[in-house]
This record gives sequence, structure tokens and C-alpha cells, in this order.
Amino acid sequence: MELSVIDEWAHLLTGDPSIQYYTALVHLFQPLLSLAQTPRASHEAINDLLFKYAREGLALLIQYRKAYGTFHQSPLQLFCMIHICDAIVSHDGHGGDTLDTIRFCIESLEDAKFGYPVAGPLQRMFANRLIECNISLPNDLENLVGSPHIYQLEDLLNVCARSSYTPPITQLLQNFKPSLAQDFMDEWQAACDQHPQTNLENPTAVHNQRSMHIDTLLN
Repeated sequence: MELSVIDEWAHLLTGDPSIQYYTALVHLFQPLLSLAQTPRASHEAINDLLFKYAREGLALLIQYRKAYGTFHQSPLQLFCMIHICDAIVSHDGHGGDTLDTIRFCIESLEDAKFGYPVAGPLQRMFANRLIECNISLPNDLENLVGSPHIYQLEDLLNVCARSSYTPPITQLLQNFKPSLAQDFMDEWQAACDQHPQTNLENPTAVHNQRSMHIDTLLN
């Protein structure tokens, strides 16, 4: 699977990829990982690709935080951040990226509470998601999140119309064609064959050079 094709299309269509772009890719690939018909090799490739773009999205969010702080992030960016961080934690489990990602997400949401109260329920949802993944919060972060009873179900529903920010993958799969997994891989291969100019020797390095431009932080 050629990893540079999506990078090249994003550059042609939107210029430098933005935080929203990385979030969209996370949402694109996650349902494909739940398809039982996805071949093992394809599943592993998609999983690695999702993790790659989630980490690049997080790197952009970290750069944004250093440049502008997190007190005045828009609600849209808060949603993007929590989905990107969730993808990393879900992929990495108890690996080396997990704790730093969790800390970044919890602390950023804590800062954003002053400008956007929606950050509070999102923070609680993220903590609930960690419980589902059997990941414990350090004591200092647990103190920031507070008691699970601070927010009622109605508070969570007012934010996402559901008790969680995660997409209802199980419901989505019911509407997917059984052949979607193979169709996706066939289309991907066809795209690679039609765009040989995107076969870069080091797509990640080239992508990082352009995705870290300061203009991207404002998208």
C-alpha cells in the first residue's frame, strides 16, 4: 500500500494538511478496521496508516499549543483533538505514546474549560474511554477530571447527542456493503497505479516538511 497517495491528494486539493484533515482520515480508516472481511495484511496496513496520521495530527496540535495556547481553542478543534488522541491511545494501548497523549488531551481540555464549557463533558468522556481501554489515569490527571458524577448523562447528551464522542461503528457497519473492504483495497491499488509520481522514496519526511508550516496551524 502506497502511503504517499493521500498526502499528495491532500496537498493538491487543500494545500498543507490541517488538523481537520487528519481528523477526517482517522474517521475514514476506523470503520475499515472493524470490517471482518478486511484481509489481515490490509488490516495491518490500514491500522499503521491510521496511527501515522493520528500522530502527525497530534504533532500539529502540539505546535498549535506552543504557538497560541489552548485557552481559546474552538469547539471544532476540541473535537478534532479528542478524536486524534483517542486514535493514538486505541492503537498504542500501554505503549510509549499513550501517557504523553493522554496528558496532552486532558490538560488541553482543562485549559479550554474557561472559554468553552463543552470541554468539561468531553474531558469526562475521554476519561470514560480510557476506562474502556483498561488504562488508568495518573493521580494528577484524575484530580483534573474529577468525579465521574460531576456531569450527568444529560450533560453528555447535550455535547454529542450520545454518551460518547466515538462514532457508532457497529451501527455504521450495518450499512456497509460486504465487499467494501476488498473494494477499498482495489480502489487504493488503482489510485497508486494511476499516480506513479506520488511514489516518493520517503513520503513521511516530505509530508512532515510541508505539514508543519505555521499557516497550517490556523486552518
